[in-house]
Amino acid sequence: MIFIGSFCCISLFGQRSLYPPPVDGLSGHSRSMVGHGSNLVIEVNTLDRWKRSLSSEERSDANNFYSSSSSQPKVELSEYSYSVKDNEYFLKMDSASKDTSNIMSKLNGINDFMEHYVKVAPIPFASYTTETSWILGLSKFNAFKMRDHDDTDTITQASGATGLAYYTLKDQYKFAAKADLMLPKNKYIWRTSFLYQKFPLFYYGIGNDTQVEDQRTLLSSDLQISTQFMFKVYKKIYAGFKYDFYDYFEVELDTLLPGDSIHLIHNVGIHSGLGGAVEIEQRDNRLNAKKGYYLNTHFQLYRKFLGSEYEFNHFLFDLRYYTTPFKSITIAAQLYTENKHGDVPIQSLTMIGGSERLRGVYEGRYRDNALLESQVELRFPLFWIFGGVVFAGIGQNMPDYNKLAFDQMHFAYGGGFRLKVDSEHDVNLRFDVARSSDQTTFFMGFSEAF
Repeated sequence: MIFIGSFCCISLFGQRSLYPPPVDGLSGHSRSMVGHGSNLVIEVNTLDRWKRSLSSEERSDANNFYSSSSSQPKVELSEYSYSVKDNEYFLKMDSASKDTSNIMSKLNGINDFMEHYVKVAPIPFASYTTETSWILGLSKFNAFKMRDHDDTDTITQASGATGLAYYTLKDQYKFAAKADLMLPKNKYIWRTSFLYQKFPLFYYGIGNDTQVEDQRTLLSSDLQISTQFMFKVYKKIYAGFKYDFYDYFEVELDTLLPGDSIHLIHNVGIHSGLGGAVEIEQRDNRLNAKKGYYLNTHFQLYRKFLGSEYEFNHFLFDLRYYTTPFKSITIAAQLYTENKHGDVPIQSLTMIGGSERLRGVYEGRYRDNALLESQVELRFPLFWIFGGVVFAGIGQNMPDYNKLAFDQMHFAYGGGFRLKVDSEHDVNLRFDVARSSDQTTFFMGFSEAF
């Protein structure tokens, strides 16, 4: 498909160019190009200097120029025929190229409609699991830039907001909202999330070597509110605070086994934690990075004077790196760890796996006071607005870091495809399938996993 403006002044390298030489006494080329249906007509001011069609070598040079130009799409000159008539030089698209152009035009029209729909309306979804039966819900995501009505602001990074609501045929539900805001001029970062749910999770016990046959259902009814506000302190380094408030109304395990933790009985109540946070934001795009790195770390205290019924400490460290060594092929890597020490209720222990880290391991399959995870992902284009990924990761839960054993790591791998739903901010709808030693999991969501 070719998009060319009404007026062009482009010279190609070589002894002769696609266009005729400049008129004597004028600086540059005096010519224009206009379109008539599937024909492109070039008005020639100096036809007497240029009466022959381009040679195959010159066509190759022109193709190389257009394919390397950042401002013009690739032009396959071999798809055109040439003729001169009445001081006009005609490039006529052949029927095959014309059909391809029409198809791409229709596909782009569909894409425009889809992007508009995603911006204004939620996406319905349905799924089935044994612990929930059928799930029916709506999901919404929007990307935007908070430029404070300043159209000259070209540095503010994109922000994102997500909403989710669903209901199951077993009378379970979840309502969630999350905002990740980069304020004007990248001076502040504000993240906040809200979750209200009555939702079950499979429970296998505590530790890194729990067995599948010990699977039970842990039903939790709770309200969770988190916020983190960061100030820019130097270049792309931010510092601030993080506060979490969790109120668990009900935490009920359907079956108790000999040796189960006391935390399975004493676990309802309020968790309230406050702490400091540091962040380095060096990514080129927070929603779909191609290069740069990102670091987020925080340390929180959950204490009674903050209203918490449980006292424990929470440390988190999240490091991500992105590089694009080849055109449009990105390698992303992440190192992630958490440690919770003290009186930690069963539902608040760290858990490897999930939809964003170590995909393929069910979140809750293993849980303990500490975890260490790492993953790498290869991202590449497929066709048009479709892309693909392959990924792999390792992780382990442990009582503390001194119990880390590399020969007890869990491994997961998988792949997926991407559908671009916001070309302005480079946001994808992702579909992933992943496999671990005893499970296969499927995921759908907005934006990248990390």
